[in-house]
Amino acid sequence: EWPIRVQSFDAEALAALDTELPRVQLIARPDQLTPAGLNRIATYAIGIGVPKELVFQDSAVVGQAHDRGLEVHAYTLRADRLDAAFDSLAGEVAALMEAGVDAVFTDHPDQVLALVARSCDTAR
Repeated sequence: EWPIRVQSFDAEALAALDTELPRVQLIARPDQLTPAGLNRIATYAIGIGVPKELVFQDSAVVGQAHDRGLEVHAYTLRADRLDAAFDSLAGEVAALMEAGVDAVFTDHPDQVLALVARSCDTAR
């Protein structure tokens, strides 16, 4: 498996891209999250990238994407820009993990990796 993902908001460019690298469709419009939109994305991408706030508001999007074989990548986790519902980066990470998100974009990979590792250690 490739450790690299090609991501874009431009659906046409991403679908037309001639590459074996896995592609992730960054969600730019609500219609992309409809059943028809997700079905279309599943024809050319391995996942979707969604704003973390969308997952916090309605985690059903994760299951809907997973039902179509799509990974869900949430963006962007930043220690200095928390969602209003959380008082720590740890809270955001825990909520995203509980929702079943497969990956995250973050400006603080060291902190997020440490939080995920701690969570996995606790679960053992």
